[in-house]
Amino acid sequence: MLVHKIPAQANKKLNSELNKSTAHQHLVMSQLLCEMRLVSARRTKADSEIIQSLLEYAQVSEQSEKKHYQPMANVAPTSSNNKASNKPLMNVLLIEDSALIRNVIGESLEDCKDILISAYAETQHHAIELLKVEAFDMLLVDIELAQGNGYEVIKYTQSAEYRFAKPVIIMLTNNASPYYRMMAKELGIKFFFDKSMDFDLAIETIANEAFKFTHPH
Repeated sequence: MLVHKIPAQANKKLNSELNKSTAHQHLVMSQLLCEMRLVSARRTKADSEIIQSLLEYAQVSEQSEKKHYQPMANVAPTSSNNKASNKPLMNVLLIEDSALIRNVIGESLEDCKDILISAYAETQHHAIELLKVEAFDMLLVDIELAQGNGYEVIKYTQSAEYRFAKPVIIMLTNNASPYYRMMAKELGIKFFFDKSMDFDLAIETIANEAFKFTHPH
C-alpha cells in the first residue's frame, strides 16, 4: 500500500501559501497564533510546542475545518471522502480537542482511500455519547481533552454497556511518558504514538489499518 508522506504534502502547501499576498499571510498567522495561545493557556507549554512543530506539516484554514469535521454522529460521506463507494470505508471517530491538530490529521489522511473521519469529539462526555449511538471502526484518541481524558473513553468501549464491536484504537498524544504508555498497555492498546516524534508513523499506521479493514482477504 502506498502511503503519502506528510513532509511532501506539507512542502507543497507551504510553498503555495508563500505565493499568496502578505496581507493574507498575516491573517493566517494571527489565527494560528491565537490557537496556540488558547491551547497553551489551557494546557501546557509542551502542547504549544507540538502545535508549532505540526505547523511545519500543514496550513489550517476555516474552510478545511468545516469540510472534514462535524461534531455529530451519522455524518454522510462527502464526495471527496467517499473515494471507495463500492466498499465500506473504515469509519473513524477522532477524539481531539485541538482544532489545529484535528485538521493536520485530516489533511494528512486526505489521500487515504479507505478511511472516513465521520465525527469528532473534544470532550470525554461527547465521545461517549457518540459511541452510544454509532459504531466506529477506529478511534483516534488523545489523552488530555477539554473535559475528561481519552483513557475513560477507551474504558467505555471495553465495558458491558458498549454494544458495538470493539474498534481499533490508536492513541496519538504529546503525553507520551512511560507512565502513560504503561496505562495504555494495561488497557490493551496496541498503538501509542507521540505527536512530536511519531506523527509520520502514526499516519502510516492509520492508513495501513484502514487498508486492512477494507481489504480483509
